[in-house]
Amino acid sequence: MPKSGAPSIHKSPSDVEQAKILKALEEQVGVPIRNVVMPPAIETLGGPGVFQTTLPAKDREAIESQYKQAQTNIMNTGTRGGQLRSQLATLDRNRAGAVSGATIDASQRGIERALGLVPAGIPNAATQMGSRAQLGNTEQNRLTQQANMQAQADAQKGQGMGQLAGSALKAMMFL
Repeated sequence: MPKSGAPSIHKSPSDVEQAKILKALEEQVGVPIRNVVMPPAIETLGGPGVFQTTLPAKDREAIESQYKQAQTNIMNTGTRGGQLRSQLATLDRNRAGAVSGATIDASQRGIERALGLVPAGIPNAATQMGSRAQLGNTEQNRLTQQANMQAQADAQKGQGMGQLAGSALKAMMFL
């Protein structure tokens, strides 16, 4: 008896195995789903920049630093003259396109948030949740099959022992 005075309840092997399965599902499916869905949902519903329709400075800075590194790499190749100018011009056009695209995306996300389109603020959440749920189902099926195989093995072991005991009794009766 536990200290509280309540009788202890014995757990069946099936209950213990189900608890293990549920714990594994929570760790492998529940937590990752919350990690995917919650941050964008919180940001969409009330986080910083909910109604922001411009590209944040930190995002533009990241784009600019990548292109600055590419420019440095081009300058260090040893190429000179028209080919260098051509590569730098192409890089500049690509940078401008990337900044423009990111600005348009930021504007669109801000408008969608302002209009209350929460699903638009959670990109790919449904896809990721579906994939993780499928992984969870696969894992649950595997664990269930493993438990079933173990139960069958235990049952066969019991049958084998029963047959052995029966054979021994028959042998003893004929002696």
